[in-house]
Amino acid sequence: MSFSVSKHAEHEMLRRQISPEQVAALMEHPDQIVEAHGALVCYQCLSEKDGKPCLLRAVINEAANPRKIVTIYRTTKIHKYWKP
Repeated sequence: MSFSVSKHAEHEMLRRQISPEQVAALMEHPDQIVEAHGALVCYQCLSEKDGKPCLLRAVINEAANPRKIVTIYRTTKIHKYWKP
């Protein structure tokens, strides 16, 4: 599947040390896709950073062609965002 990355998301990838391979894996096989606002959805997957569990989340504009990553980040607040 094709996708593009916004300048903001590129900056966040560098700042948060999220590799292009991690982004590609998330885009190809998200563990969950949850609704956000309007045409935005969050792709998320369980991950680890420094041996601690976390959630890798990417906010995606699915109305764009190709899909566009608006921002991407890690969070340890798994229970806040993970949907059963």
